[in-house]
Amino acid sequence: MMKNRWTAFPLHQAEASEWLLTNQTGSYAMGGIDRVPSRRYHGLWVQALTPPRQRRVLLHSLALDLTISGHTYPLWRAQWASGDWGPGPTGLFSFTLNHGIPSFHWDLALGALTETLWVSPGQPGIVVHYFWEGPPAQLRVTPLIAGRDHHQLQFEEPDAVYPSSDRVAIKWQDRVWMAHMAGVPFHANPTIFHGFFYADEARRGYGATEDLLSPGTFDAQLTTHHSLWFTFMEVQAGEVPALDPRIWARRERRRRHLLTNTALQAETFVAQTPQGGTSIIAGFPWFADWGRDALIALPGLAHQLNRPQLIEAVLDTFIENGVPIYTRWDETASAPHRTSADTNLWFIIRAAQALLSGQLSQPAQYLEVIDGIIHAYLTGRLPGIRLADDFLLTGHLPDHALTWMDAQLGNEVITPRANKPIEVQALWFNALMFRDQVAQRLGQSPQYGSLCRSIARTINRQYPAEYGFKDTLDPDDIALRPNQLYAVGLPFAVAARPFWPSIVNNVRQALYRPFGLLSLSADSPDFHAHYGSSLTERDHAYHQGMAWPFLLGIYYDAWRRVDARTAQSFVHQVRRWQQLHQHEAGLESISEIIEPHTGLPCGAPFQAWSVAEVHRILEAKRIPTSPLVL
Repeated sequence: MMKNRWTAFPLHQAEASEWLLTNQTGSYAMGGIDRVPSRRYHGLWVQALTPPRQRRVLLHSLALDLTISGHTYPLWRAQWASGDWGPGPTGLFSFTLNHGIPSFHWDLALGALTETLWVSPGQPGIVVHYFWEGPPAQLRVTPLIAGRDHHQLQFEEPDAVYPSSDRVAIKWQDRVWMAHMAGVPFHANPTIFHGFFYADEARRGYGATEDLLSPGTFDAQLTTHHSLWFTFMEVQAGEVPALDPRIWARRERRRRHLLTNTALQAETFVAQTPQGGTSIIAGFPWFADWGRDALIALPGLAHQLNRPQLIEAVLDTFIENGVPIYTRWDETASAPHRTSADTNLWFIIRAAQALLSGQLSQPAQYLEVIDGIIHAYLTGRLPGIRLADDFLLTGHLPDHALTWMDAQLGNEVITPRANKPIEVQALWFNALMFRDQVAQRLGQSPQYGSLCRSIARTINRQYPAEYGFKDTLDPDDIALRPNQLYAVGLPFAVAARPFWPSIVNNVRQALYRPFGLLSLSADSPDFHAHYGSSLTERDHAYHQGMAWPFLLGIYYDAWRRVDARTAQSFVHQVRRWQQLHQHEAGLESISEIIEPHTGLPCGAPFQAWSVAEVHRILEAKRIPTSPLVL
């Protein structure tokens, strides 16, 4: 048995712990380890109708009832709007992850039932395996369906339901999904289950109740050592899924056993598009593909997967979506958002690193794209971004946040940071420096040496403060934030060497936690220690105090530049925290944010840049440094 590959999780962790399976197109299955749905996003099959977006909760759950010797044992339960729980479960004993595959085990006095879930790359559905050890019995499997957008709680009734002997076809919006149990009769009995209650949604201040539809039941006769296979799969009208679920499960088990634990973590976030592109989902369950997040996470994910070609595939997809590089896609949008001060700069850096390390097959095309982006910055053609007289970038666009600190409440930007944010200047400097390195590699002349020297002089004259570097040049902004680390930790340090220790030490003393860097120092009047239960409270805390694990990456880069020897002690602290954290929120993953004082995980429980940057720290000796990886 390999370490960290098979883990049994005690059910007293159930309220906080969640599992996730994805099929690498944005579709997923997700739930709690107690098998009780507590989020609107929990479902056994949530499919991206236009990969990797437009995700809909199709198969919500399977209600199980086991009958032995005339006595029925409900093996499922939910929390109801009335406040009640029920109807079961009976005998729920354990939850396990075996190479990322979740299994539930019920141990009754007369026998034991195991349920195992399988999702495979590219396949539009889920396979569920049941194994019974005990006397003859009957198992009733009741599919519960929703058909709704995964962000909403408005149950969408199917356009049509077509029952037959051992299956039922369900039609939504001219597409058909089939629930099937080979050799098990299906009994049509359309029933509405009223008043499911989702505790996590209530805690987050959202609507928390919905109704679900069951089209009927599968009623199986069980013998000793009996296996059953349930499939829920999109099909063409009138089609029966051709792939034997046993073969599917066998192939997926073999595939997963060939992957490392870190590779299994990373592949969660990779999504293929119908056009053959490759995207990165920023986080599950509610994020789609975000440009900045993908570009920061890309080196770590590629290393975790041992797939250096992933970098070119993702960069190519960015280019295919057009310039300026997109900031994010909304779930149902026909076009992405492109309002960002820094995403295009991250693209230049990642493209240049890949090109300089020989990972791009069309380097001349990439230099052309890089030059086009830089020209857009220089000529003010990016929304809200302007090159100031001192050659620094400033940005203001009404009702839009332009940096990674992008929380908004309607038209209110919580952290506007309009006046020359420091990390944008550091990225601008690096983009120009990398561009000239790329040009020289391709036999062209550098163009931006003089501009880079001017930028560096301006930064080192205007940003120093008693707490390191200022976050912006707004005269009223005295916030101590972690963004100053980019002036030291990026491959080309724009901060002069004498400032490095001050920047790193001030961040260490005021912002460092083993689980992330605080987004704002605790002595600030705007600091929020708790994430809160309302949208307003959460958005005000998001970048005003919450700790962000992904920032540990740039912190390590900056610390290592100042003192590589002592930076290793920090790596050991992060490793200890990671080993604990992977069992407390998104299992075998890393959360988006952490409360600074309590250490409680918040935000999305599975976050790409958290996973990738923590991995990059822990594997720093094995990952090449600049120009391949920041």
